[in-house]
Amino acid sequence: MWFDAGWVCEKYGQDIRLGEVIDEIRKYQRGMLCVDRTVGGAYENYVTPEQCVPDIPLNVPWESCLTMGMDFAFTYEDTYKTPREIICTLVDIVAKGGNLAHNQMEDYQNVILIQ
Repeated sequence: MWFDAGWVCEKYGQDIRLGEVIDEIRKYQRGMLCVDRTVGGAYENYVTPEQCVPDIPLNVPWESCLTMGMDFAFTYEDTYKTPREIICTLVDIVAKGGNLAHNQMEDYQNVILIQ
């Protein structure tokens, strides 16, 4: 389960009763991981550095969220990472015990552009 923001919570008037949802899911799938990003606590089973790779290994499960270009959304004038940069980044992340969530965006016609 991936909750992409810490602002969906009771504090901000958006109580989705996350604890109840996760507890119910775990009745059927015990090992299910949950990320409630930026919140911490019982429902953040791993951390997700966004658009960066930690300088040193973290002592918790983690996954870097990176994009092919400079942003998560498509723009024609974006600068894309080279295959070498992507592979070196993946090796760096794995060597530090992390995972890579890599965003591949397509253009407005759902076409992936190759440079």
